[in-house]
Amino acid sequence: MSKKRKQEWALLKRIKLLSARIDSLTDENKTLNNKLDSTKNELVRYKNDNKLLKIRLDDVKEQNSVLQTKVNDHNHSMLTMSKKLNKSEARNIALTRFVKETTRNQIHLKNGQSITVYDAIMNKLSPEDKTMVRKTMDLEGNKNDRNR
Repeated sequence: MSKKRKQEWALLKRIKLLSARIDSLTDENKTLNNKLDSTKNELVRYKNDNKLLKIRLDDVKEQNSVLQTKVNDHNHSMLTMSKKLNKSEARNIALTRFVKETTRNQIHLKNGQSITVYDAIMNKLSPEDKTMVRKTMDLEGNKNDRNR
């Protein structure tokens, strides 16, 4: 075989190796592009999920604000009402019913704890009103015992 022929074979062999390398790199590039597309799609999904979570969080914050306003209004109304009521029997009956109802209802605080409406209101009452509420409960309890 002539020197020229050997050079041609060597060049053909080198071309085949380079062609195989190009094919390998092309396949690797396709794989990486597919992974990139998948990652981009996943990023879009995460961004959409994040938007939905932010919307839900805003809704929860709004609901919490509305509920807190209602609790504040309720507390204000109850305190105003308790100051206006006189010491008559009607006041005692109303307070007793109120106490019974509020000892069942819970207020869920932002810190994860909860407190009864009764305890929240009792904490806001003057010492005289607290005494009146307790006396009223005692009187109502004695009436119930006599009626049995």
